[in-house]
Amino acid sequence: TLGPLVEAESKRAIRSFEKIEQKLLRAEKRHHSDKLRQIEEVKEALFPNGGLQERSDNFLNFYQQDPQFINKALAVFDPFDFEFNLLKIGRAK
Repeated sequence: TLGPLVEAESKRAIRSFEKIEQKLLRAEKRHHSDKLRQIEEVKEALFPNGGLQERSDNFLNFYQQDPQFINKALAVFDPFDFEFNLLKIGRAK
């Protein structure tokens, strides 16, 4: 006599767990898509239009922001070191 009641409750619990699982999967997909978007934004900033930044940004743009740019760049970059380097530039506060 309790069999059908227990079976119905069991099915309800299983459906509830399945809904929770689906919600967790959707949340995880959203999280991953947000992280992927952030990575793509950084990549686009470093490689505008899929190319190297130096191909789209002229060094004079940086020189206008900071007249010491060339000296700073020469101090930290080795022209024979074929690795990517990041140089943070900005105005003194």
